Amino acid sequence: MKQILALTLVVGLIAPAALAEDAPETDMGEGLSLMDEGARLLLRGLIDEMAPAMDAMRDNLDELGPAFSEFA
Repeated sequence: MKQILALTLVVGLIAPAALAEDAPETDMGEGLSLMDEGARLLLRGLIDEMAPAMDAMRDNLDELGPAFSEFA
């Protein structure tokens, strides 16, 4: 559930940040650029944090593959 919430937050931050490329260089454009950078940092942090768990899950699924084949 936390991952879904985090993903929703990231998408919500990236969408306005995507508009920053077309925004004129005003305070609004600068603010959107900062939001874009923040979204990138947040997403990178989430990826770095989730990488060990995803690797462990992949390893577990690799080990369970033959058991699933027998079950089916």
